[in-house]
Amino acid sequence: MKRFIYFLFALVMFNVLRAQRNCGLWLNEVPLVADTAANSIYATIEPRVDKALKGTLRWDESQFTGVSLNDTPLENGKRDNLELSDWTTSATNTLTVGEKQWTLIFSTLPFVVIDCPLDEMSANYSITKGDENHTKKYAGYMSVIDARCRTKLKDSDIAGMACFSSEIRTRLRGATSGGKAKKSFNLELVKDGESQDVHLLGYRKDDDWVLAAEYTDYSRMRNRVMMDLWTNVDDLPYDKDNKYQGNGTQGEFVELFVNGVYYGLMCFTDKIDRKKLNLKKTKEATETEPEVKRGLLWKANWESSETYLSKYTDRPTNDSFLWPYIESKKSYGWEQKYPDDDVRQAFFDPICDIIDFLNIGQKEFSANYTSKMYEQNVIDFILFIQAFQLLDNQKKNYYLSVRNKLRSEERRVGKECRS
Repeated sequence: MKRFIYFLFALVMFNVLRAQRNCGLWLNEVPLVADTAANSIYATIEPRVDKALKGTLRWDESQFTGVSLNDTPLENGKRDNLELSDWTTSATNTLTVGEKQWTLIFSTLPFVVIDCPLDEMSANYSITKGDENHTKKYAGYMSVIDARCRTKLKDSDIAGMACFSSEIRTRLRGATSGGKAKKSFNLELVKDGESQDVHLLGYRKDDDWVLAAEYTDYSRMRNRVMMDLWTNVDDLPYDKDNKYQGNGTQGEFVELFVNGVYYGLMCFTDKIDRKKLNLKKTKEATETEPEVKRGLLWKANWESSETYLSKYTDRPTNDSFLWPYIESKKSYGWEQKYPDDDVRQAFFDPICDIIDFLNIGQKEFSANYTSKMYEQNVIDFILFIQAFQLLDNQKKNYYLSVRNKLRSEERRVGKECRS
């Protein structure tokens, strides 16, 4: 039986630092966060249109003798003891906690609070794929604080949590952006030394998350808006198992605090991976049967003829998850993202096969391209790139995937955008 590959294209134990940065104050039972460098205390509140704010402020009396707002003493935990006519004028609000004065700042965004060895991470980070210091993870601790209580633990009966805290393994991310002053982070949730899946901020249940700095984008919103538009334009061309699956990431903006200091506005997102794209899992080897690859996922990292799908110099040897090496960039074009448990799973041949197909005559291409690619996905991708002039996504910063290379109708190549 003749087989086809259909591609899908999409836009794209250790010691733990346990400083949760809980400053001993809660507004409506949601923890407040202190920026010790700027003498500011931040409170996250639910999104609202009206400027008037009433809330219940509570504090740990073992830490503080009393709390005053704008020189007016408050009664600990009394309902609606905090009242402001305009919460948006944060700079004018002074919170006196014990003997110390703080500026009280409100935000309608969730807070992410991280403790990690950021100086060491920055000093050692390498932007080069394949370098140990590019992927090295560091122990840390993270809290996610959300006034809307959307975070939910796996298999938990609790409707939602205002504050979720976890050990993490974290590393910096990005190529050229990795050298910028404001860093982006990859985060892995950990419990008892093992990864743990959590519905953070109401998004899918997972252990891997991203905090993107958007440093070179002065609007700080271009990538998120483009990704949201893309996922509305182009959905997965096959069945989904849940509402979280799609042809791009989901996310929102948060305020980040690192090591007790306000770090800035960040975009919090999930990741493009096997679960996001609903790719079929690799069948594990048994005593009598070898491992069987099914779903495949690759990421275009650096510009090359191979990532432009125009030509390749040599067929891959499949002895690494990175191919090919680009001497001028001191890096690699493609990176295999799934399967990626063992280097023996490396498999770049389908990319070469699609390049060969794109270079055949027009007559044969026209007669067979729908058996190699998801037609609407390719049309959407090309039009989207051209309409918004996404030059950084033409030869890199996108994904290729195969849902199931064992089934002819699922062997087409798909393309996904990467923000």
